[in-house]
Amino acid sequence: MDDTPITEARAQTIDLLLAIYQALEDQAGLGPWEPVTNDYQIQGARLTCSPTGEGANEEYLLATAPGTITLDQANTIISQIAEPHGFATHEDFKDAFTRHSDGAEIWLTGRDSGQTIVNITTGCHPGTIYQDWPTGTENIPTHLRGIGRRHRDHETWSPQEPTNPTPSPPPGWT
Repeated sequence: MDDTPITEARAQTIDLLLAIYQALEDQAGLGPWEPVTNDYQIQGARLTCSPTGEGANEEYLLATAPGTITLDQANTIISQIAEPHGFATHEDFKDAFTRHSDGAEIWLTGRDSGQTIVNITTGCHPGTIYQDWPTGTENIPTHLRGIGRRHRDHETWSPQEPTNPTPSPPPGWT
């Protein structure tokens, strides 16, 4: 487990996800990125952080983009963004990256349905899932804020203070 508190890991993870969206948009022409509206955007991740249950790991799936790219192209683009943050290509899955220091993961899905979906987890950090929510979500652009956490009718978000880069809103979005 990493020593970074879950609220700080949340913000760092969201920043990394937004940078991946932007790179896929800029380098592969994917987009526009649209918020997930039919399922969770944030949930507790499946990785158990310790035998005693201590620590938290959150999973983020904020948006989808129409279209797909080759696995090699996606890996090249995501590697450029993720490797400086300690991620390496997963040993068993070519469409996934892991960070061994805290167990964080990035993986791609959606190719079968003609879209690109990037999932990312915080890895294991001190705290509990959703601790001090919505701290750490300030960087999510308004146009990507949707359902939010699993099983919520209306999400509570921090006031928006996006950092760069943020993906462009869809055409006609206001």
